[in-house]
Amino acid sequence: MEWSPTEQTILCSGSFDKTIEILDSRYPNDKIVQKVQSLESLCWNPNNPSQIAYTTEEGNLCLFDAKMPGKHIFDVRAHAQSATGVKIGSRNFTATCSEDGLVKVWDLFDLEDGKPRLLHAQNPKCGKLFCLELYEDS
Repeated sequence: MEWSPTEQTILCSGSFDKTIEILDSRYPNDKIVQKVQSLESLCWNPNNPSQIAYTTEEGNLCLFDAKMPGKHIFDVRAHAQSATGVKIGSRNFTATCSEDGLVKVWDLFDLEDGKPRLLHAQNPKCGKLFCLELYEDS
C-alpha cells in the first residue's frame, strides 16, 4: 500500500486476490482495479504520478498507467526468482530486489523495444532480499 506522491487523498493498494486498487478517499465508491498475474510489491512513479510499478512472484517487473487500466506499459522478466521489492527514483531509475539475492537498477526513461534497460545488477551477498529503499543524494 502506498499513498500517491502528488495527490494526498489517493491510495494504491495491492492484495493477495491478484488486484491492484487505486482509491481516492474523497470518492470511496469509485476505484480503479487492475488485475495482475501475482503481486509482491508496488510503488508509484514519482515522475509520472498516474503510473504504478509492481513486481511479481514470477520475478517480473511491470508498469501500468492508471489512466489506461487493463493495459501494461511493459512486463519484463527482471529476476530468476520472486521479485520482492521495487522503488522508482526521481530520475526514473528503478531498483528491484529478489529472493535470488540480486539488486537490479533499471532505466525507465529510455525504454528499449518498449522495455526498461538494465543498468546494473549487484549481489550484496546477504541471501534472499525482501525489501529495498532508495536514497536520493542531492
